[in-house]
Amino acid sequence: SWTPISNSDVQWNGSFDGGGHTISNLYINTTSDNAGLFGYVGKKDYTKTKSNIKDIIFSNVNITSTSSYSGVLAGSISIKTTVSGITVERGTVNGGYYSGGIVGYANYSVISNCINKANIKASSYYVGGICGYINTDCTIERCTNYGTIEGSHEVGGIVGVFSDQSKITNCANCGDIKGSSNVGGIIGWVNGGSSSNGTYVFSCGNVTCTSQSNSTGGILFGHVSKTLNINGIAAYSSDAILTMGSSAVEAKAIGRKDDTATVNGESNCRGYTNDIIKSGLVAWLLQGGNKNEVWG
Repeated sequence: SWTPISNSDVQWNGSFDGGGHTISNLYINTTSDNAGLFGYVGKKDYTKTKSNIKDIIFSNVNITSTSSYSGVLAGSISIKTTVSGITVERGTVNGGYYSGGIVGYANYSVISNCINKANIKASSYYVGGICGYINTDCTIERCTNYGTIEGSHEVGGIVGVFSDQSKITNCANCGDIKGSSNVGGIIGWVNGGSSSNGTYVFSCGNVTCTSQSNSTGGILFGHVSKTLNINGIAAYSSDAILTMGSSAVEAKAIGRKDDTATVNGESNCRGYTNDIIKSGLVAWLLQGGNKNEVWG
């Protein structure tokens, strides 16, 4: 079993450029927190310089942790950390709280141009195809999940929990998502104390919320309890299967909005059949006039 490069007591801080090389057969079996190639990245001190990890391909990962904070690249990333160009080609992550395909937990960080194709299965809360839990002032951009994501609560194709002035932009989920509550193709639970943003996102995976009592399952967003700003198209497959309890229901973008929640731009959530998606129209709408090819 691989011993992670760092942990919450001795964090790793610096720059690592993988140069597009592949790490094959990463195997971790642990009862400790922060499972991943790196355990904990980024100092818990605002005065430190930022950390940067980029351009690594992982093939055939096998990570099992009975504790918290699990991800292929890192269990946790923190203040001023940037992660980019990470691809997980195949494998499995079996974790507890805070489990993700790229990282388990992120705070004051940026994750961009990352792809996860591993299947993630967690025994507990906060599970995502890219990151399990996004805390304060984080950005996820141009990331895609293809893996099957499964957990108990707060389960999302991109992130499980999304909070506090964070944003997701130009991200897509094509994997099936399953949990007992707060389950969404993009975000399981939007729980920011301040406004959070979801802009130009797309999901076509099936979503299963095994608890029918609170209806917190949506093809895009499972549960919104604070403020969510949707500033650009948020597209989803109207042919995706949304299951509540044991019954399939009509696909919808948002599972549940609390009375105290605000969703600005909800009309930007639009469902399209798979035939229309295949035509290229939805990619054109998601491109939104951006001169740089994103959805291309």
